[in-house]
Amino acid sequence: MAGHSHAANVKWRKDRQAQLRSQEHQKARKKIEMLIQQERKVSEKSLSIAREHSFPKEKVYQIWEKWKQKQTNEKNYFGKLYQAPFAIILYCEGKEEKEIQETINFLSKEMQWSEISQGNPSHFFRKVNLIEIEVKDNSINLEEYLLVNLTNEVVNKIEQIETRNRQAKIIFSEKEVGEAIENLFLESSCCSIKNKKIIWQPLVFQELVSPEAKKYAKNLEQKLIQNQLNINFFTNIRFHE
Repeated sequence: MAGHSHAANVKWRKDRQAQLRSQEHQKARKKIEMLIQQERKVSEKSLSIAREHSFPKEKVYQIWEKWKQKQTNEKNYFGKLYQAPFAIILYCEGKEEKEIQETINFLSKEMQWSEISQGNPSHFFRKVNLIEIEVKDNSINLEEYLLVNLTNEVVNKIEQIETRNRQAKIIFSEKEVGEAIENLFLESSCCSIKNKKIIWQPLVFQELVSPEAKKYAKNLEQKLIQNQLNINFFTNIRFHE
């Protein structure tokens, strides 16, 4: 028993040290990201923070490259807000390409959308983070696994968990939650991360009551699925109802 107790103590200390390092790196990353956004470059101040927190220098430049790529992508993308029948709101995002614009124009006419020209998507939606998980071990209950392995602070900031078969979606707002989840599944044999992205979630869902509204929604879902490879669509209704 003594040997078992010693091994357990060693493991606990190692896990605790790893957790503290992870928290320290998360704080450093946040400071560095804010500095890069403000100064629009990798400054000596950013590198100094990295050295102070033993944060790898190469990761500082990775943050810089990722920020530059994000700025480039934002210039090449558009966002349009539409009002559809039955009080349905749609927000469309895609590349500024002629073919994509033609597709949206065609859909707006066919499905009777009216563009909200001066509309702000944040009036109807909010940005949240989404991590898609593949559960490899069927004996694992994902919610219980997260409760056991994440801090209460992180767990309480997870807004939604959807599970279907061996796939799961975790929705949250704060970046630190995503970093904690990524660290948890980095070397996990029971679960793996399939995808990470930012989505627009409705502030309020529109309930569809009439048969006509439900029929329209079903047709709308089919149209959006057909074009989802090139365009990101977000609506204020729940499909599959």
